Amino acid sequence: YDGRLVVDSKLRTSDPDIYAGGDLTKFSRKYRHPVYHDQYNPWELGRYLGMCLLEAVDPLAPSRGSPSRLEEASVDHLPTLLQPRAMCLRIPTGLNYTRIA
Repeated sequence: YDGRLVVDSKLRTSDPDIYAGGDLTKFSRKYRHPVYHDQYNPWELGRYLGMCLLEAVDPLAPSRGSPSRLEEASVDHLPTLLQPRAMCLRIPTGLNYTRIA
């Protein structure tokens, strides 16, 4: 714990049987600087977490999605997550608000 739940490139905590991903997690400091998961698109992070879990539970299962992302996330490299995080809402005055980060 370092202000948030710390995970490695395969989203494992210090206990290799526990996986985590989301707004309250971050990558370990050994990957340059702390990278908070709230900066990523939650759907993309969830899909990546699912692929990591599937690989851990059933290594012979057919890969769904991009297998290169799992191979890419080695011990020394973080996964490449590309989708923007977006928020859209309607303000009470009837105006729309969109933020893409």
